[in-house]
Amino acid sequence: MTRKSPITTTPSTVLISGPAAPVSPETYLSFLDSAGRLTRLSETPRLFRDPRLSPDGRNVAVVIGTSTESDLFVVDERGTISQLTFKLSPHRPVFRPSHGSIAVGAESGGTWKLLSVAPDGKGAPRVLYEGTRRVYPNASSPDGRSLVFQEDRAETGWDLLV
Repeated sequence: MTRKSPITTTPSTVLISGPAAPVSPETYLSFLDSAGRLTRLSETPRLFRDPRLSPDGRNVAVVIGTSTESDLFVVDERGTISQLTFKLSPHRPVFRPSHGSIAVGAESGGTWKLLSVAPDGKGAPRVLYEGTRRVYPNASSPDGRSLVFQEDRAETGWDLLV
């Protein structure tokens, strides 16, 4: 079975990420525009994971590090990298446009949480949902009132919840 790469687009920008592990653990984060031009957002290779393009196409939320030792960063269109969390090990960021925040899944001490992180990194992440099962955000409604997320349940597997 072939797995397709997720592609996120805006009118002038395409963000492509591959689900497979790269040959090297460190990669570059780049934009590919509609004319096929590739522009690196970072000249330093890093352990970039889970990139997510902002709704306005100007920023990328990305996890940098391993699945157990990583943090959430935002990279703007000029390549400026801003760290938003510290020692959180977040997973799968999702922009919440009307809230001006980013949702992530994170585990700590056997508890999984969906967290809301301020886009400037100020303040502690706010807990949106908490449980013992693995949870990852998938999408936010346009008005930001609902967050679609997946939860790994032993009896049913991965379920989508709102």
